[in-house]
Amino acid sequence: MSEADAESGGRVARPSPDAGHYLWLDALRAFAALSVLGYHLIVMGGVDLPLTSPWGWLHFGFLGVDLFFALSGAVMVISTRRLMVNPAAGWRKTFLRRRLARIVPLYFASCVLFLLVVEPFRLQQDDTLWNLVSHALFVHNLFPALHGALNGPSWSLGVEMQFYALLLLIAPWALRVSPAWLLISATLVSLAWRLLTFSAVAPMDEAQGAGHGFFLATQLPGVLLGFAGGAAAARLLEARRDAASHRPRSLASILVLTLLAWIAAGAALLHLQAGYWTRLAGLLGAYAAVCLATSMSIWLALRLPAPPRSLAPLIRGAGNLSYGIYLWHAGVILLLLRLPELPKPALVLACLGMTLALSWTGWRLLERPCLRWARRRPTGTVAPRQAGA
Repeated sequence: MSEADAESGGRVARPSPDAGHYLWLDALRAFAALSVLGYHLIVMGGVDLPLTSPWGWLHFGFLGVDLFFALSGAVMVISTRRLMVNPAAGWRKTFLRRRLARIVPLYFASCVLFLLVVEPFRLQQDDTLWNLVSHALFVHNLFPALHGALNGPSWSLGVEMQFYALLLLIAPWALRVSPAWLLISATLVSLAWRLLTFSAVAPMDEAQGAGHGFFLATQLPGVLLGFAGGAAAARLLEARRDAASHRPRSLASILVLTLLAWIAAGAALLHLQAGYWTRLAGLLGAYAAVCLATSMSIWLALRLPAPPRSLAPLIRGAGNLSYGIYLWHAGVILLLLRLPELPKPALVLACLGMTLALSWTGWRLLERPCLRWARRRPTGTVAPRQAGA
């Protein structure tokens, strides 16, 4: 990993746009993964957390997926920009190798263990072959019956890989056009798609339509604004390198706006509840508030000074484990629910412990070796780590 080592007042200097890694993005990554885990402990595990409790925000923990999408948009802009500095080197090949190494190994491993340990009955179903093939090709999210058939959270990996495929086509344009036009284009695509989603689910009752609305709205066109919001934040970082843009007053303003955006998104979700996936106010208005909040979070994370040097390994480690936390936790919850009369506090602690253990093991034995291989130059040397790679 390429990190700036210069110190100022006992703190690590803020990485420059060329330093290669932004630690606060790792913190957001870990927060997103733990938010999704907490949400599933509520809806799958029946953990009772009142909205008024300090952990009440976990009722909206599914928004961690939207934060992941915004993070992906930002990271892909930062890393792809560096790859395209030397077009003759074939940036698309390098990009694809690194993305496959980042996503595929742990995804395949988690799917295999989910089939063998958690839900082996799926190997006896009539659509087993198609289920396996669709997940292997990352198109399972395109079919309602397969959307969450192998490890529920893995539906978003299909969207993620489809975003990478799109980026291979439009990256030169996306890095050349202004951030404003990038956002306008993505807004128009997401708006049009979500209007079609509304026309499909409006005739249904809310209970039935929520599932269909979720399936349709979370296809790539419907969440493209989230990716674009993170990408625009990264593009703005390139445009604003003046010292004034990093003054405490400026950062405080961004922090306040970010908190207000999350409060607005949470209030809209609390009001709409299941209508977030069926009503026009949810599919358009509340989703726009969510995208604003995730984009502002990325913008803030990119501009914050680096954390104290003593915290850097902890934050970096949490970011490394985030992908594993996201992929392992649902299977762990399902296994723990089979235990008779497991108290809810024990369920929470066991889920956290087992998920972190699996995530650490997966990182050490699978993810890290694959990422090092992917970053290896043809000469055999290892390239500096890209942001979030």
